[in-house]
Amino acid sequence: MNDRQRGSALVIAIFVLVLLTAMGVALALLTQNEVRASRIDSQAKQAFFLSEAGLEAARQSLYNLHGTVALADPFSDDLDAAAGVNDAIDLDVDNLAPTFDSTGALTGFTGAGDDDPVYGPATLADGWIAAFLTNDPVEGITDQIDDDRRVMLTAVGVFRDRSFEVTQAIVEPRKPFPNVFPATITLLGPTPVFGDANSSSKVFSGDDCNGSGDPNLWVPVVGAIGADAEASAEQGINSNPTYTSGTLSDEDVIVDLTNPLDPGVAASLLGEIDTAWSDCELLVEMLDDIRSAAGVVCQEGVACTLPPSSPGRVVFAEGDFELNDSGPGEGLLVVTGTLTMDGNASWDGILLVVGEGIFIRNGGGNGVITGATLLADIAGPDNIFRTSDDCTGGTDGFDSVLYDESGGGTSDTVFCSNVITPATPVTHFPLIEFRQR
Repeated sequence: MNDRQRGSALVIAIFVLVLLTAMGVALALLTQNEVRASRIDSQAKQAFFLSEAGLEAARQSLYNLHGTVALADPFSDDLDAAAGVNDAIDLDVDNLAPTFDSTGALTGFTGAGDDDPVYGPATLADGWIAAFLTNDPVEGITDQIDDDRRVMLTAVGVFRDRSFEVTQAIVEPRKPFPNVFPATITLLGPTPVFGDANSSSKVFSGDDCNGSGDPNLWVPVVGAIGADAEASAEQGINSNPTYTSGTLSDEDVIVDLTNPLDPGVAASLLGEIDTAWSDCELLVEMLDDIRSAAGVVCQEGVACTLPPSSPGRVVFAEGDFELNDSGPGEGLLVVTGTLTMDGNASWDGILLVVGEGIFIRNGGGNGVITGATLLADIAGPDNIFRTSDDCTGGTDGFDSVLYDESGGGTSDTVFCSNVITPATPVTHFPLIEFRQR
């Protein structure tokens, strides 16, 4: 190899070395950028997850503030509290951002004025969360009067590197029941046994609050599922008590809730029974929601201290349960076994006897049941609520129920929306709309 050839080889070698070096540098820079982008993306995701956690914490905080009575309790007071000292909602989500001190600790937020967060700021994992409350956009986010029982939560998640994300959600109280109970006494399942009281002074009424409530609202006195079930319930009616429901009386107030042509269904203008009641699986889901919202869950054979009596009280009794005249009864009572009620005992609200579906009212007395009552035997080999046997037997998952009001007295049974509404629990605040800012 001559000198010229050796020189050319050296130049090529240097060129290849420079090329490889440049490629190595480019690859290193690319890797560094990818790592940096990945880290930024990871930090943004962490901030987003924190903001989602802030939404959930605020939603639970709002539920805790209202308990189970949010249906009768709009959010106006919460909006007033959120408005801060200047009594005005100042939240400007477009300018919402965290502020920090010299050590990197969160000190507050710009774009929120003096609004008080509905939750936080609070530390969580490697960052902070906070949430603010405003009205929903339909009513105007700065409006402090809530008429539609919907509000908006704006949550901020701040990661330790100061990255942050904002999420928003509109929430509303969710009730487990359809808007109106289908009857004063609803008997689900085939061939229900209905036994009324042997008293000429007793009244079974489907008129709202016995005429003192909504003059345009009335329901059948006894609602059954199917023509055969209606006929079975009618066998228990006698001439002593007074039956009244709108323009109807006597046997006409016992109806087939699945038949829109039934005079009692057509006259009440409520239409056929909602499937939330007549579908066994949906009914079980409803009871699960109620159980989660109950102030106390009583176990059969175990002493049970009930919460103080109130219109919004929720009691869930697993097994048999007795009501006597020792004190006022109000709210929502769920009994999965047999509900036995003294003739002098009264109840204002809702009685759900779902499980074995047996209701017995003993002897005479002057106790009044005001509100609505529903019975269902969730059929299965054990007839025990929430086992694998639920909704597995009978007709469409239901077996026959027993409603027995033997005895005399003046223990009236009256439909009344005024006590049904406050006794209807709010089981949770679902997200109606959600977005990431």
